[in-house]
Amino acid sequence: MPGPDRARTNPLELDEGAIAAGAQLFYQHCASCHGEDARGIGKRPSLRTSRVQGASDGELQWLLRNGSLRAVMPAWASLPEVQPWQLVRYLYTLLWRAEDHCALPDGRPARTAVTS
Repeated sequence: MPGPDRARTNPLELDEGAIAAGAQLFYQHCASCHGEDARGIGKRPSLRTSRVQGASDGELQWLLRNGSLRAVMPAWASLPEVQPWQLVRYLYTLLWRAEDHCALPDGRPARTAVTS
């Protein structure tokens, strides 16, 4: 990945509406591979890992736009410029959200808490 792309910052960093828009995009384009709760399906990775959460805005945006042959992730270059940034905003919410109480875009819980 080119250094200037890695260093890019999200122009929607302070836009709270971008999180909801990103959640909707995630549900439409990403949940089929990464799961509705972003914990991964089969060999598709969880997006709640420190590797993803520790990536820079630019790294995530670049990966969304260009995909990854190694990870068998499609390129989403056809999305309007703003939408990958909305997805980046949403992805960063996954780690700090209460693990068993995160909601899908339609308000349904993504995972039910397990009590022992």
